[in-house]
Amino acid sequence: MSDLKKTTPRNWLLFATHVQFMDGSSRRWCAEWGGEDGVETLHGTTASAGEIRSALSILPMFRDLQVVRFTHAEEAGDDVLAELARWLAKPSPTTALLVECCEDLSS
Repeated sequence: MSDLKKTTPRNWLLFATHVQFMDGSSRRWCAEWGGEDGVETLHGTTASAGEIRSALSILPMFRDLQVVRFTHAEEAGDDVLAELARWLAKPSPTTALLVECCEDLSS
């Protein structure tokens, strides 16, 4: 997979006040980066720090990238967010990560 063919960044934070506002961008990212191999999706409401660490550190077999989509980041616990921050400080060149955060900050 060449980054030159992509219209979305390899590691991307999508932020919106409602999930409908990021749905199209999220689907496009998943199609571009996951392709036929698919995307591992983890949810902030259920994922543990260990699951995040494992998903982001797996070396892909038989494909170029490990592609991870993390939804509902606003629901994640502090330990999960700390694990994401550790990974983002030094992202792996063999992983593509989409983080989706849906929260209304107006209140």
